[in-house]
Amino acid sequence: MKYFIFTLVLIINIKHVNAQNSNVGIKSGYNHLTVKETYGSESESTNYNRVHFGIFVEIDISEKFQFQPELLYTNTTSFSDNLGFLVLPLLFEYHTSKKMDFQLGPQLDYGLGDFYGIGFKKLGLSIVGGISYNISDDFLISGRYALGLTNRLDRSDFNNIDFADDPSFRNLESKFRIFEISLGYRF
Repeated sequence: MKYFIFTLVLIINIKHVNAQNSNVGIKSGYNHLTVKETYGSESESTNYNRVHFGIFVEIDISEKFQFQPELLYTNTTSFSDNLGFLVLPLLFEYHTSKKMDFQLGPQLDYGLGDFYGIGFKKLGLSIVGGISYNISDDFLISGRYALGLTNRLDRSDFNNIDFADDPSFRNLESKFRIFEISLGYRF
């Protein structure tokens, strides 16, 4: 929590230093997480519904381009699952009009708490693409899709399994895919 507060203070200070060329805002919304596990030629997916909230900064690069870092906290809506994350999207926006923006960039996520227990990496990297619509100068709505690039399976936790003897374990992967809808407010 202290890191979240520190980051919030830092982003607000960035806003005051460069007030002419940046906006700070808050956002909240819905996430749909799919964990896709692939082993050999078979795959299995598990779906989670989640909510997120956090802060963002829009920094003008030019008239048509913007850089938008965000810091989000997201968790499942089920109390039986401990799937909390800190998410750091680093998005570049292209303004097609005053109302519409396209977003693209990398995203880091870090699993909090007892993230799945043994066998999964806490840190992940995704590529994100999305679209944002400015309802007014203050309010925006956005939708995006994150495709996980990191195999979240930590093979070092499976020391008792000989991956070399079983081809399905040798190719075992677990990756995240996230669809997100948000409502944001600029200060």
